[in-house]
Amino acid sequence: MTALRLAVEPARTAEPGIDMSALVTMVLHFAWYAGLVVVLRQLERRWPAGEQTTRQEQLYNFGLAVIAALTTTLLLDLGSVSGHLRRWIGIEAALVPGWAPRGWVEWILGSLLYLVIWDLLQYWYHRLQHVVPRLWPMHALHHDSEVLNASDALRNTLWHHIATTFLVTLPIVAIAGHSILHPYAAWVFLQGWGFYIHANLRWSHGPLTAVIAGPQWHRLHHARAPQYYNCNFAALFPVIDIVFGTYRAPTQGEFPETGLSDRGQSAGGVREILWALLGRAGKGRAADER
Repeated sequence: MTALRLAVEPARTAEPGIDMSALVTMVLHFAWYAGLVVVLRQLERRWPAGEQTTRQEQLYNFGLAVIAALTTTLLLDLGSVSGHLRRWIGIEAALVPGWAPRGWVEWILGSLLYLVIWDLLQYWYHRLQHVVPRLWPMHALHHDSEVLNASDALRNTLWHHIATTFLVTLPIVAIAGHSILHPYAAWVFLQGWGFYIHANLRWSHGPLTAVIAGPQWHRLHHARAPQYYNCNFAALFPVIDIVFGTYRAPTQGEFPETGLSDRGQSAGGVREILWALLGRAGKGRAADER
């Protein structure tokens, strides 16, 4: 949520106190997230790929995301940090002039291009989290879920949220600018698709598996068994994995168990949530093994 506001809102002068509009926007976003999870939960019950998650586990994921969102909002909004960063890297003007659409065709194509660039950036950031030992702890929490479900799209550490803002969101906005519609259209699609690909659904995209990411294809990325490590890093377009040699196509009926082999699923109360957000939920598997 903060990443989107950082991307599309113009720089502003620092003001004391907390920006209440950010909190209102956050509440609306989480209401939408909850709606998506509820809808997908009904589908997960109808076509489950594995064991069903519990409501408590889903609330744990929402707890992680709420605290992370509040923290990043405070860190990036107070003192107009985002505004200073945008001015410092020249983000007020797009590096690619004329990005703003003049018609519905350009609007669709521009949004699609925005998604492709975003997925390329997140692909490499995501892949580095798996291969660089010092980065793995910020990502391991996302992989320790033993009952993969739609709410796991929210299951990330605080460091992951902050790093995504600086390594994915800011670079693409520096290219495209912030006074455009594409970030909104792309962000809505990205968030919705993120919940979908994590859903506990026994759905295959068949011949379209290499075209658009789906629950079965992404489940292989979360699989516990070593033969699935370091594959399927893209969030939307599997062709990116094909180009960079990390693509693994699922076979018919292939829905492996998920989680980490050297630690159990993180769960518990407020204390456990805080430790998990800091990437201290467990030792975790070494990065070069994932």
